[in-house]
Amino acid sequence: MREKIKRLTPKPLIEAYKKARFFIITMLFALFRLFKINKKKVVLSGVWGYGDNTAAVAEELVRINKTFSEDEKLEICYTTKRPETVRNYAGRKIKGIRALKDNSLSAVFALATARVWVECNHKESYINKRRGQFYIQLWHGGIALKKIEKDVPGLGEKYLKASAKDNEMVDAYISNSTFCTQMYKRAFGAKCPIIEAGSPRNDFFIKDDRASKSYEKKRLKFLASKGLLSKQSLEKAEAIVKSAVKICVYAPTYRGNDSYDYLNLDFEGLKESLERRFGGSFVIALRLHPLVSEGRADEVRNICNKYPGIVINGDESGDLYHFLRFSDVLITDYSNTCFEFSMANLPVFLYVPDLSEYENSRGMYFEFKELPFPKAQRSDELLRCIDEYDEKKAARYIKEQKDFLEKCGLKESGHAAKATAELVLEKCRG
Repeated sequence: MREKIKRLTPKPLIEAYKKARFFIITMLFALFRLFKINKKKVVLSGVWGYGDNTAAVAEELVRINKTFSEDEKLEICYTTKRPETVRNYAGRKIKGIRALKDNSLSAVFALATARVWVECNHKESYINKRRGQFYIQLWHGGIALKKIEKDVPGLGEKYLKASAKDNEMVDAYISNSTFCTQMYKRAFGAKCPIIEAGSPRNDFFIKDDRASKSYEKKRLKFLASKGLLSKQSLEKAEAIVKSAVKICVYAPTYRGNDSYDYLNLDFEGLKESLERRFGGSFVIALRLHPLVSEGRADEVRNICNKYPGIVINGDESGDLYHFLRFSDVLITDYSNTCFEFSMANLPVFLYVPDLSEYENSRGMYFEFKELPFPKAQRSDELLRCIDEYDEKKAARYIKEQKDFLEKCGLKESGHAAKATAELVLEKCRG
C-alpha cells in the first residue's frame, strides 16, 4: 500500500516532503545535543528491517546483558523502518531490545544520546555524530562479488558524497577477510581501524552442528514459525530425527534496472529437481533484495499463489539470515550470500540470465567464470546443474570453495558477534 501511494504521489510533492523531513530531523538532532550522552545506551540499525550483522550483535548483547546486574545492564535500541520485524528465528519478540521506528522522535533521540552506534548500512546525511559517541560499521557484505561504492563506475556524485560523510564518522570497521579490509580502504576510503573479526551474521555458518539435536530443535521451531510444520509435529519434535521439509532459498540481488527475467523460473521443475537430487520435500523461499521487494510485492505474491506449496514468500519473513541458517540449498546470482552459505559446505547454484548486461553495468571483483559454483543462464540449465550435482561434483565444489575463501584471507571464527559486542561494552565502560 505504501509503495502504491508513493507511485501515485507527484514527484515535486515527494521532494518537498523529503526536504521538510530533512530540516525537521536536523533540527531535532541539534536540540537533542543538549542532553547528555548515555554511556549505557547502544543503538543498532537495520534500514530495511531487523536482520543482518546488527541483529546478530543485538542478540549477543541481550545474552550478555542477562549476566549483568540491573545497574550494569545496557539499554539496547534497534532502529528500523519495520520495527515489527524485531523477532528471533522462531518468530518471537526479543525481550531486551527496544524496537524503534526510523526517523521517529524516539529513534532520533536514541541516536543523539547513545554512546555507541552499530550499523550495517550508511546513515542518512542528516545524522551527525557527537563528540563522545563511537560508531562501529559492520556493512552488509564481506567478501563481495559485485563492486561497491567508489569501485562502481558512474555511481553518482550525490550518493558518493553522502557515503563519504558517513564514512568520515566511522570509528571502527569490522571485516571478515583480507579482501574485505582492502575493499573498505579502497571503496570507502576507510582510514580508521579495521578489525578482522568476521561478520556476525555468518557465525552460525561456522558454529552450527547440523547433525545435533539442538540444531534440529531450532530448525523445527523455525519451520513452524513459517507455517511449514504443524504444531502437532512440533510437539512431537523429540521423536523426529530429521524433518522431511527442506528449504531452498532463491535470493536474486539488486540490479538497478527494470529487468526481472530472473523471476521467470520453472519453479515446479525446480522443486522436482531438488527433491530428486537431495531428497525430502522442498519448498522454495523467494527472497528479493530489499530495494526491489516493495516494488515487486504483488508479483512475488502472484508467484506464490501460482505455485502453492512450492514457493513461499521470503520477503515477508524478516531476516534473510534466519532463512539461510535453516535452509539446505541456496540459489542466487551476484550476491555475496554465495560465499557465506558455502562456509557451511552446503550447495550453492548461480542463476544469471542477464550475465553480460550485469558485468557491463555493475562490474565484479572476480572473473565470474572462475567462481567455484555451478552456473546457469537459463532455467533448464539450472535444473540440469542440480540434477548433475552428484557426490563427486559436490566434493569438488566444496574443496574449490574452501580454496577460494582461503585465497581471500577469510577470518571467520564463529565468534564475530561476541567480538563486536565486547567492543561495544569496552566503549560503553570507557
